[in-house]
Amino acid sequence: MKRKRQSVTVKDVAKMAGVATSTVSLVLNDSPKVRPDTKEKVLEAVKKLNYVPNNFAAVLRQGDSLSIGIIVPDMYNPFYWEIVKGLQEQCNECSIPVYVMETKYDVSTEFKQIQRCRSIRVNAFVFIGTENDSEIVTSLSKDSSNKIVFIDKIDPENKIPYIVIDNYKSNYEAAEYLAKSGCKNIFYVTQSILTSILIQREKGAVDALKNCGLYKEENIIQVDDIYSGKMQSGYKIVDLILEKGIPDGILASSDQLALGILRGLYDHNLRIPEDVLLIGFDNIDSSKYSIPSLTTISQPREEMGKLAFAILTGKEDKGRVLTHEFIIRESAIKI
Repeated sequence: MKRKRQSVTVKDVAKMAGVATSTVSLVLNDSPKVRPDTKEKVLEAVKKLNYVPNNFAAVLRQGDSLSIGIIVPDMYNPFYWEIVKGLQEQCNECSIPVYVMETKYDVSTEFKQIQRCRSIRVNAFVFIGTENDSEIVTSLSKDSSNKIVFIDKIDPENKIPYIVIDNYKSNYEAAEYLAKSGCKNIFYVTQSILTSILIQREKGAVDALKNCGLYKEENIIQVDDIYSGKMQSGYKIVDLILEKGIPDGILASSDQLALGILRGLYDHNLRIPEDVLLIGFDNIDSSKYSIPSLTTISQPREEMGKLAFAILTGKEDKGRVLTHEFIIRESAIKI
């Protein structure tokens, strides 16, 4: 009779890393007492052995019940948070436990967060807007009991169901709108951390400007993310824009950036929309209440969350590209 393969233990990890089992526990609990080089060795051993710590061995196992982990890069981004909120509401209605993890675009943090989730038998994962984590996703997908869905994130191999809008097309339309509105000196402002989604967004804007004969490489600007919030980043970038020239049209990769830019232009005595047309992206709640109200691209956040939940619960078997809406408000109506 073939002997059943034993699961990986903390002793196996300690042996491979050349440390004590207590050190492995400290690393998995993110203790500051462990030296960085030792921590790196332990995490590498955890990854190679695909070790999942069982923090709840003394508790009843969940069996086949669903437990969902939601991974987001930035909990201060209202766009992400509104998707998370929608998913949580769906889970609460069905009494499904849900855990939210923020990674701050750091893959090592994401890895540790997911390890903790796996240790409490989380078996479904929603990745929202994350990047450079293909190894983590591959590791999760090796276990057929794990369910995975992407939102605002694309699987280039088309193995993981993903839910997005056409970011290229939507931003192409927005940039083309500025050109057709008579703008001649158009700037595009984006984040310095470029996910695949944001790259498509930028490409759409650049191609539209090129096709309209208005593209200037120096007018494509990345904000400095060291500032405490995206609005502050947008506010600060106005000084750099004005060093390059007076804009008559600005397209931003998010509403948060656009709202910061709006205030920055106001403080430089530039009127919107009389002097500058301004467009954001995402249609977060505050975009409709700014003065002037913000023209933006709306993503169907509620539908994204519902579709992800339907996939995880087996009611849908695939993701899809959802329809966006270009909402024209006061900030981009030519006067």
